[in-house]
Amino acid sequence: MSDIAIRVNNVSKVYPLYRSNRDRLLEAIHPLRKKYHTDFYALKDVSFEVKKGEAVGIIGQNGSGKSTLLKIITGVLTPTSGSVEVNGRISSLLELGTGFNPEMTGIENVFFYGSINGISREEMERRLDDILSFADIGDFVYQPVKTYSSGMFVRLAFACAINVEPDILIVDEALAVGDVRFQLKSFRKIEDFRAQNKTLLLVSHDINQLQSVTSRCVWLDRGELKSDGKTKDVTGQYVMFMHSGSFAKTQDYAPQVKPQPIPSQTRLQKAIVIDPKQFDNFSLGIATITEIHFFSPNGSLQFAGKEELCFHVFVKIHEPIYNFLIGMNLHDFNGRTVIAVNNAAYGPNLGSISPGFMKILFRFCLPLLHVGKYFFWTSIADGTQENHQPLCWVNDFLEINIVTDDMRQRVGHIFAIESAQITIDYKKVTE
Repeated sequence: MSDIAIRVNNVSKVYPLYRSNRDRLLEAIHPLRKKYHTDFYALKDVSFEVKKGEAVGIIGQNGSGKSTLLKIITGVLTPTSGSVEVNGRISSLLELGTGFNPEMTGIENVFFYGSINGISREEMERRLDDILSFADIGDFVYQPVKTYSSGMFVRLAFACAINVEPDILIVDEALAVGDVRFQLKSFRKIEDFRAQNKTLLLVSHDINQLQSVTSRCVWLDRGELKSDGKTKDVTGQYVMFMHSGSFAKTQDYAPQVKPQPIPSQTRLQKAIVIDPKQFDNFSLGIATITEIHFFSPNGSLQFAGKEELCFHVFVKIHEPIYNFLIGMNLHDFNGRTVIAVNNAAYGPNLGSISPGFMKILFRFCLPLLHVGKYFFWTSIADGTQENHQPLCWVNDFLEINIVTDDMRQRVGHIFAIESAQITIDYKKVTE
């Protein structure tokens, strides 16, 4: 059995360009078939293979042929020359409008999507609850799709694409129109899809996203394949080309950063008070995170790296906890953890905790990170770092932005946190 999921062999797509409708008519009726048009190559002799289980990115400027290539792979378009071989069930999320009938309701389009992908109505009915739950657009599923915002459209389209259990998932830039939290949920779902060793083809202008999700990248330029290789190498070549207009091989380098000591005293700005109930949260009822205070050293949510960040997490313990564990994590746009701080690693270890109120202070220096959006979440558990029972958590309660002119932070280097401090004020409940 072949280990190739997608094989693109010398594919070209040519469109005739006419200066006017008159030239189009003259060419159609000319007795000697005189040519009145010029040929535009949207794609020209493009060849590559994607193995089963690979995650491959496609990058290029607008007009480079990325969307045309995906439409040919998915069968929406036919190539002028060359061939495409696809092995496995394919599901795709292309540009808005592809695969949905705007006159139909959301529910009707779910079944319509299934039918054009060869999935029976009975099978789609079994998956309907999962699709609607993931899309989370409420009663709009009973309204015609033409009344949807672009965000609602992409929610339903992606929910359909990811829940039909494809062997190959193809995603164009469509996810970029969704809101930030839906994009986070979508890329977590893509990570789950990848964990099943399935094939992903992702088009994106986001270099960090491609470096996080894909291991290999194909660069298209004006319809031709410019480069094909490791994502880090190809995206580096692309960034260099976009900045200088020249094509060159990138070189690995590892800038050295000296550990930054945490100041003994930090002048705290006015706290940003966060209500956990306003965010995705969970509690077993044994412990509850009641409030979070964030103290920004510069008074904003934009950072360059190396700033000292401070959080106060207020907790109510309802029932005894035998081995108290609390952590603060920072993850990137694609859900990958880049900072993980907890009292098992940095202390103090409190062991058994009886009911009461607690204030946990997290203080640590922000490392150098990719430019982009990041999200904090915090959680409490009972047990050890390796084996514990989650008791409560608050997801994505704070969004920060890394903004800097430091080029090192634009090409993929992430530095581990150097040091951290956690202090805990604890007092027993007095009723």
